Amino acid sequence: MPLPKMNDILESIKLLSDTYTKNEKKFRTVSNLSDTVTDPMTIFVHAVFSGVKTDDEWFKLEKIRRMDKAFTNQIGLFHEKILSSIDGWRKPKGGFDLECIERKIIVEIKNKHNTMNSSSANDTYEKCHRFYKSNRDWTVYLAQIIPKNGRIDTPWCISGRSQNEQIRLIDGATLYDMVTNETDALKSIYVSIQDVVNDLNLKINETQISMILKAYESCYK
Repeated sequence: MPLPKMNDILESIKLLSDTYTKNEKKFRTVSNLSDTVTDPMTIFVHAVFSGVKTDDEWFKLEKIRRMDKAFTNQIGLFHEKILSSIDGWRKPKGGFDLECIERKIIVEIKNKHNTMNSSSANDTYEKCHRFYKSNRDWTVYLAQIIPKNGRIDTPWCISGRSQNEQIRLIDGATLYDMVTNETDALKSIYVSIQDVVNDLNLKINETQISMILKAYESCYK
């Protein structure tokens, strides 16, 4: 099964670029940040422990934090779009993010392992369990693109429930491998990013690519 087509990667990164441009305009000046409530104790912590000394330094730090928060959902959508572009896979109806009818696999995608508190984890599990009860020959995955402790593909349950081999937790790299039937498919996408951003008249250098790949190895060791 082939890796995602370059055009699909291009379109997905274009959406990220549009999101960045839109949010960057919101946070361009200090007055924009001053329009919202900022916790004085947060400023104290960074002033004392991070060495933040001026409004400009605080603005740069706060801008990165807020941009990262704004991007969380968009990055999850990036992975959904890329994965659903693979032959045989699609975005299903009914609340899940990815499915393959032929292989009888359905997936709920979360970008980071810490995006769910105990309440949302319970809700997600019940959602997966309800699907399984109606489709007992299917496997239901909760995919955490950024896992807590490296690669994982294991039965998943919440407290008070017994494990079921067909309700599983999987990391992002292993999910990409499963969907594409290729080894290190997600890493291959990151390697190809340089060519893609050039097509969008954006810039990324070898040092930045190296940073991305180091982060990849750290996430999926």
